[in-house]
Amino acid sequence: MIGQRGGSAAGFNLRVHQYHALRPGPSLIVLGRVHGNEVAGSLAIGRLIDDLDAGRLQLQRGRLTLVPVTNPLAASRNQRSGDRNLNRNLRPTAVPQDFEDRIANVLCPLLADHDGLLDLHSFNSAGEAFALIGPENNQGDLEPFSHAAEEARLALHLGPARIVEGWMNAHAGGVQARKSRSLERGASLDAPSPPGAGAGRE
Repeated sequence: MIGQRGGSAAGFNLRVHQYHALRPGPSLIVLGRVHGNEVAGSLAIGRLIDDLDAGRLQLQRGRLTLVPVTNPLAASRNQRSGDRNLNRNLRPTAVPQDFEDRIANVLCPLLADHDGLLDLHSFNSAGEAFALIGPENNQGDLEPFSHAAEEARLALHLGPARIVEGWMNAHAGGVQARKSRSLERGASLDAPSPPGAGAGRE
């Protein structure tokens, strides 16, 4: 069903580009602008789409899915979040309460249908690209994981000069510390930030 968009955040669409090679292989999904004020990933994905469509690059095996703007509400406002930070809670919900819940209901089945995820974030200041990987394979409560070797290979193929490992526990500790400080001040971690503020942090 197609109609004009009204004032509701639910009127946005999630634009997805997909490429299938004619030989079987792994499937990768690449996300840009999970945080709406982090534009570098979207620009990179746009260049990749142009190169694939023009035939300058060709997918040799498998399937590639590109989502240039994962959070269109946040992107339209050029701020980190729409109704809330999508990275704080990304899971399907039967009764969506906000825009990010609706995005998650569309995005999560897409993620589950792929072998790998490359989630592009960026800073607003200059600096070299780096990759965050981890945790190691585990069955713990914080972040159970079983694809450490595949993730490391993907990071090496991307070619960054720096690869940061074991960041998950440090991130969890940082979130808890910020949560404690925000509770003391009566503020929320996920309160909308001004354009450009906080880009690059998870």
